[in-house]
Amino acid sequence: MTSWLRDHIGIVRLRQLVEDARHRLALVPLTFLFAGVVLSQVTLVIDRQLDGESLPNFFETTVDSARAILGAIAGGLITAVTLLVSMVLVAVQLASGQLSPRTLRNWLGDRILQRAVGVVLGTTVFCLLGLRSARQLGDDLSIVPSTTVLVGVVLAIVSLVYVVRAIDQVTTNLQIGTIAQRLTDDTISTIRANGATRGAAPRRAPLAHDRRDDPDDIPGDAIPVEADTAGWVQQIDTAQIVEVSPEGTTVWVVVTHGGYAMSRSPLAWVSGLPDRNSDRNNDRNDDRDRDEIVDDIRNCFALGPSRTMQQDVGFGMAQLTDIAVRALSPGVNDPQTARDLTMHLGEILREVWTHERATETIDEDGRIVHRTVATHEQLLRAALDPIRHHGRHDPDVMRTLAGMLTSLRSEIERLDLPGPVEPIDEWLAEMDEIVDETGWSTRARHELSTTLAV
Repeated sequence: MTSWLRDHIGIVRLRQLVEDARHRLALVPLTFLFAGVVLSQVTLVIDRQLDGESLPNFFETTVDSARAILGAIAGGLITAVTLLVSMVLVAVQLASGQLSPRTLRNWLGDRILQRAVGVVLGTTVFCLLGLRSARQLGDDLSIVPSTTVLVGVVLAIVSLVYVVRAIDQVTTNLQIGTIAQRLTDDTISTIRANGATRGAAPRRAPLAHDRRDDPDDIPGDAIPVEADTAGWVQQIDTAQIVEVSPEGTTVWVVVTHGGYAMSRSPLAWVSGLPDRNSDRNNDRNDDRDRDEIVDDIRNCFALGPSRTMQQDVGFGMAQLTDIAVRALSPGVNDPQTARDLTMHLGEILREVWTHERATETIDEDGRIVHRTVATHEQLLRAALDPIRHHGRHDPDVMRTLAGMLTSLRSEIERLDLPGPVEPIDEWLAEMDEIVDETGWSTRARHELSTTLAV
């Protein structure tokens, strides 16, 4: 099965489709809707097979009562669906306006909200189909869907529970602490997943064509692997690049996770590809031509209209930084939120410092792949430089930044973490030049100096 998917869809593309489906509001509700249709037909078949006289008393009902019950449930749940969708839209608007537009995917991908809309929608369809079957055929003949009514009542109770749970979820998720903790947990999970599966260090989000390699290192006969469409780099499967590359080839990956690649721009360069009819190619037992090899390497990259948390650690940190910077803007003026988010960023940086920086060159069986790997300093500056810049006038924000990094440095030394302490020392040393102490009290200056001196 895996081989078939790799040949016809591609593992990278399949992961991208699954991730996209998880963050779409419609998929789960439509699945529940289909399940409601199937369940209604099953219960109606059961009703046709059962003899009304053999049913227990609590199963028995009349046509009029069945239509009244199913109609009341369907009408009420239609209103509930409207309520749930309205709540989601309001929450999305608030999150986009007051927090960051980049957090919208988290709201649309909330499983509890998706299931709540799905259960209510599926129950509504179930009751409408059951309502259609309940009818009087004559004076002594009628179709009474007793089982359908009983199942409909149970589903209605479950739907009400889900509605209450969804309301609680929305109100909880609007709290900044919940949002920050969720982003922190997701980012740390991404760091650990990357380290566990590829041995790769987490990456920041530089420009798509920013690379550490000198352009002169790429030979002139290298073939470009161009992007079919423009988009943000969501996935780079380095292991798959090594697997699909013939022996003796070298690949330079010139894009990074979270970078933007323009249409027809190079994603990578490949050198060492022999001609199809050359002796080198025949010795490798590889009957693919250059175009097929380039296509296979291109399929190791996934581009999309927005950044995701699949492999892009910088995206999780960027969301927290964006919220903190917006909290420090004159229109919001909420430094406490910025301080809270700074501490969550510190938790992520601590996880980053538990990993060594991955090698930029992978060499397996004569297949060489050069890639761009972010340093610890790059991740540190990407996360904290914007907060330091916009919060340099606030003594509490500056003291929180200094205290967090001082604690991080002490933890690195106490636990002997593999990450370097030099970037932290340099960042703290720069604070004296960047901090604007205009209007600060003597006590505020003293407290910051004391924190930096620790």
